[in-house]
Amino acid sequence: MGNRLGIYFGKGRVTVVELRGKDVIRQAGLTLATASDRVTGGLTTQDGDQASLADEIKRLLKENKFSSKEAVLGLTSKDLFIRGFQIPSLPKSEISSGISFEARKYLPFKTEDLVFDYQHRLSKGIDKMDVFYVAATKVSFDYYLGLFKLMGIQLKAIESAGFALVRMVSAAKQIDPKQSIAFMSIDDDLDMEFSIVSAGFPCFSRDVRLSRAQEAPSVVSALEAVSQERLTSELRVSLGYFRRQFSGSSVDKIILVAKNASPELLSELSKSLGIEVQLLELDKNSALDSLTDLDGLKACAVGLRDIIKVNLSVDLLKSRKEYSLSAPKDISAPAPSLAFNFNMFKRPLLLAAALAGAAYGVPLPEQLKAAKNLERTKAEADMVLAPANLGSMDLEGLRQKRMEYKKKLLFVQELIASRAYLITSFNILPEAVKGGLWIEQFDLSASAKDKVKSLSLKGAIYLGNKALEEEAIAVFLKKLKESPDFMLGLNRLEIASVRSAQSKGHKITTFEITGN
Repeated sequence: MGNRLGIYFGKGRVTVVELRGKDVIRQAGLTLATASDRVTGGLTTQDGDQASLADEIKRLLKENKFSSKEAVLGLTSKDLFIRGFQIPSLPKSEISSGISFEARKYLPFKTEDLVFDYQHRLSKGIDKMDVFYVAATKVSFDYYLGLFKLMGIQLKAIESAGFALVRMVSAAKQIDPKQSIAFMSIDDDLDMEFSIVSAGFPCFSRDVRLSRAQEAPSVVSALEAVSQERLTSELRVSLGYFRRQFSGSSVDKIILVAKNASPELLSELSKSLGIEVQLLELDKNSALDSLTDLDGLKACAVGLRDIIKVNLSVDLLKSRKEYSLSAPKDISAPAPSLAFNFNMFKRPLLLAAALAGAAYGVPLPEQLKAAKNLERTKAEADMVLAPANLGSMDLEGLRQKRMEYKKKLLFVQELIASRAYLITSFNILPEAVKGGLWIEQFDLSASAKDKVKSLSLKGAIYLGNKALEEEAIAVFLKKLKESPDFMLGLNRLEIASVRSAQSKGHKITTFEITGN
């Protein structure tokens, strides 16, 4: 195998590492003056801008004598939608549709506007499937394809650079395939990426905006500047969310992916969390230890794809060929193998679809009514599957069809049961969201048993005046706090970050509200 480039598009910077096998041959970075408009979250499709960026990167490669024409592209979480979740175990023919159906709940875009890929595994003992799902908008995806075409570099894969860091953990021999390992990285803007690999399977990722410690000097590293109290709190939230999302699973060890960190920080985090926290030990590999910073580690991690073997197969480039940029099949579509009249199933399946829709859009009383109707749906399904209607099938065929539809009904039942108690939390939003303010991302998890919640809400506002915008954000938070339904299960609710940003030539203010 010849040399390969690992290219990471970070926040305002492109970092390139060339590898020969596991050895780092050369590395270089390019700071982009207009990166916030062209890279990560604000990609433009203008040909002139794309050509200009391609020329800048080509010049970087030439000046630093990079020789390889093959590359793996690593993208930041700002360009990707990464979700881990569980679904009931499904027949092989229904896995793709089932995953697409579930993924829609987590994505702020229509699935037909996305390029996506996923991997899954059967979680033995609980009859569920773990799913790791990654998507990018077609606009962003096509921009990168065009960019690399202009650069004359052949793309071999496109993946999450944050999750690719698991290869660095594997290279340092700090990962046990039988354990659940979390790894986190914190950049200079105090943005933390926190990911979990459970028994070798990637299943959880969360991005958090951390705060600066009040006593931190003005010129120190990100690890020295971060508020340890806030870091500990956000790690607890992430670990709690992981436990609830993945059937009570726990983490055995946390790896801090950084060039250095004080032993005191690692010790305090281990003590506060009750979990061993280690620093990534790259000094055991002199080639990898030569990497200069976190962006270099990420570029190297994606370049090591297919070199260091880990269970991370998601590749958006492969996805483009497999799905042809088309929308996934609808889960409610009839199976083509059915030999009898689908009209026999129309009523119970429509009712099941209505129940699934109710889990997202109707008030709690309607939810409870829908749950009661589920029993009637089961009875109707039993009648439809009576031997009198399926006389052409043998006994084994009847049993198989009956089992398939019982699994589908169980899927609908779990959808309703897992979300009915969350509906009241949304009632305050139409009243609280005023003109000029909008919500971009809303992640709410809760335990159906104890109603304990974890919340991450990201939004933006445009009023033409920063002071007015910050005041409106405070009013929005106040209204949420004043809602008993919204606060049920939350002990705290606070503004995690407020930042200025650019959107279509306008200065806006973005914000994040978290709670647990």
